[in-house]
Amino acid sequence: MPVALSTVLYVEDVPVGYEVSRQGDFILFTPTRFTEKSCCPPQFSVMKQGNEYRFSEAITEDMKGQAVQALNQLQAGKLLE
Repeated sequence: MPVALSTVLYVEDVPVGYEVSRQGDFILFTPTRFTEKSCCPPQFSVMKQGNEYRFSEAITEDMKGQAVQALNQLQAGKLLE
């Protein structure tokens, strides 16, 4: 049974809970149920190639930085292996 992972990323200064899961070579970031109507959090996926992360969808550089930081923390804890 896969482990349920989560993190919080900020979208337009609003905290958004994301479920983090693996699908093949991709790591998916899926927003959890979100009640704030003024913000539309994006769903996106990431693939690690060598020492770099490649984002499949166009998201802001700020979101990419937050996602990379979350991924580094999850990998440091060996949660994504």
